[in-house]
Amino acid sequence: MSWYQNTRRLSQCNLTEIDGRVCDLSVWKQYWKQNHIDGIVVNASGIVSYFRSDDPSQYCSPYLGNRDLFGEFVQAGREAGLSVIARMDCSRTDISLVRLHPDWFSLDSTGYPYSMDGRYFTCVNGDYYKKHIPAQMEEIIRRYHPDAFTDNSWQGLPADRICYCKVCRRQFKEECGMELPRAQDWKDPTYLRWLHWSIECRMRNWRLFNTVTRKHDPDCLWLGMVNADPVSVHCAMYDLHEILQSSPFVMVDHQNRDALNGFEQNIVNGLLLHELGRKLTGIAESMARYARGIYTFRRSAMPGNEAFLWSLCGIAGGLRPWLHI
Repeated sequence: MSWYQNTRRLSQCNLTEIDGRVCDLSVWKQYWKQNHIDGIVVNASGIVSYFRSDDPSQYCSPYLGNRDLFGEFVQAGREAGLSVIARMDCSRTDISLVRLHPDWFSLDSTGYPYSMDGRYFTCVNGDYYKKHIPAQMEEIIRRYHPDAFTDNSWQGLPADRICYCKVCRRQFKEECGMELPRAQDWKDPTYLRWLHWSIECRMRNWRLFNTVTRKHDPDCLWLGMVNADPVSVHCAMYDLHEILQSSPFVMVDHQNRDALNGFEQNIVNGLLLHELGRKLTGIAESMARYARGIYTFRRSAMPGNEAFLWSLCGIAGGLRPWLHI
């Protein structure tokens, strides 16, 4: 029986860089036992790695020292009989990779890299996605043998940001016979063509990552992540139908209710997703424990009843709880 058939309650400790020094794994072992956890999601690589990669260009937590925090979590999870999912983040890196591989990054119309919170966005058509991330997944499979990979930012820039790097300029011209649109404009046929093309570019990466994981371990899945609200994907940069039809297990993100909807939204989410992906074995939804509203920091917890009711409604809709801390 496949791991995802028996994994019904997931837990994620969303590591930060300082955890390389301060993380006490005994706390999490006890937490998994007390809450009857079946599988864990653990930060592995991407923006920050929690092991020392063979690739010297891969940024890792400066607090690790000689520690292999990801490896410690994998070992502890296996000893507890848990499934292990490696969490990636392909979307951004620190400045060191921009200097080393400027052709890996998304550029605005002035030629400057897109950035947020001191990190720089990678281009979905560049070699960061095509070579670096596949190499990282291959290394992780070889060293740790996770059951799957997940990534909440695999789709790159949103629809309102056009990448003008050399790779995108050349590829759009070759495949669509056009220059890149100047701006987001829903009345511009070029922008609409770019939008469809961009979604296909991202789905190529989805297929690539699936091919990479299966090549190095036939049982290892690339799961990515999608929004749990199917109605919201009219602005998403991926093909939800293809994803739900092609994967036996899906990771989705909708961490709490918003200002316009009640708890029942999580029931509707689950029902709609299962209807669209009829061959799905399971859908795990990220259900956060931290405060609702503006995330000024993430060290406070939302009221217990708030978290409980949101999770309960998700379960009623056929979603598997994925506790996100």
